[in-house]
Amino acid sequence: MLTLAHKHYIENAATAWLRELVAISSPYFEEASLIGYLEDRLKQSFKTTVQTYEERNLLGHPFSGVNLIADFGDFTNGFVVLNGHVDTVIRTNDWDQNPLELRIEGDRCSGLGALDMKGGLTAFIVAMETMRHFGLNPTVGLRLNAVSDEEGPYSLGTLNAWRAGFYKGCMGVIIGEPVVPFSCRPVTFPAIAIGGRGRYYHSVLVKGKPGHGAMPRTGINAVTDAARICLDTGKIPLKSHDLLGQESVCVLQIQGGVKTLTIPDLCRFDFDRHVVPDTTLACAEQEFYQMVEGLGLGSSVTLEFSECLPDGVVYQPYVADHSHPFVRRLGEACHQATGRIPDYTGMLSICDMNVLGPRISAPVVLFGPTGENPHKNREWVSLRSICSVVESLISFFLSEK
Repeated sequence: MLTLAHKHYIENAATAWLRELVAISSPYFEEASLIGYLEDRLKQSFKTTVQTYEERNLLGHPFSGVNLIADFGDFTNGFVVLNGHVDTVIRTNDWDQNPLELRIEGDRCSGLGALDMKGGLTAFIVAMETMRHFGLNPTVGLRLNAVSDEEGPYSLGTLNAWRAGFYKGCMGVIIGEPVVPFSCRPVTFPAIAIGGRGRYYHSVLVKGKPGHGAMPRTGINAVTDAARICLDTGKIPLKSHDLLGQESVCVLQIQGGVKTLTIPDLCRFDFDRHVVPDTTLACAEQEFYQMVEGLGLGSSVTLEFSECLPDGVVYQPYVADHSHPFVRRLGEACHQATGRIPDYTGMLSICDMNVLGPRISAPVVLFGPTGENPHKNREWVSLRSICSVVESLISFFLSEK
């Protein structure tokens, strides 16, 4: 049972760490400064490893990334991974305060990335530091994976940490994402996400027939046909899932044609389909072509799936076993610390869970603080919820076996 001294330490440490993390700019692909700061701080208390990686295939150009791994405790009886991304989105134009200066108004702490997910990263660090400071020994080893590039394409930090074996043999993974704002159904804090919809990124090429623009019937307009397909993507039969809710589609970009009087014979567009586990790539492909066939277009249409690895798409749909002892004991620890039985839910959007969950045998869950306005002005995180996450994690680490 945590005392008032523990809780006072947790609140002060959480405020200080969150202020420092928000103050260091770390948009995706530009996280090296924050990783360096974390290494300097955490190596004083924990065993740290800096992982550098090179990514060439997914981006189409070389990229050098960096992660930080910090280990605490005895790994003899196994270990739990705390996964947190250090990057933020690029600052949007609607900010009316300094996004790198934490503003505290009551329980609300606002700043760029405060909720997504420097608040969750703060909770992980403070949980480990509190246990070390007060001599509370976790029953298993703890591994903090501070990863880069979750907000940018492909979750490269987590993907490359997995490739390097930093999750191998773990008992489970807790990702500090805020669950409440992204839940598939309305929930309140505390909430634990045990699954998430996956993402199939459709790249479509439409080929028509050129001709003079003043005589449109002499050709086949690829842009017009592409537009018809875009409008009918909503007619693709979308599946539902008890935990993850219904699938969704969204056209993301379209390009084709020129300013001169030439009937466009090529048009490309991309659309996203967030999917549930029952939808395979083959199924999605078949349903797309069936929809296109029903339009009776003059153009030819070719579909390719982007964001693919040798073992499947990057962001696969995932659901953890709700009855798994790791998941169950985390819920019990949360209940003990907060006095509330946590809501179990799924996530609407993709995140590192979709990269990691289908690729390791241990359960992967999301458990982070709550707040509002992710990715925009006045993004804020609840300080009380950060402290509650810390207390829940400590309770969990002292009981997990």
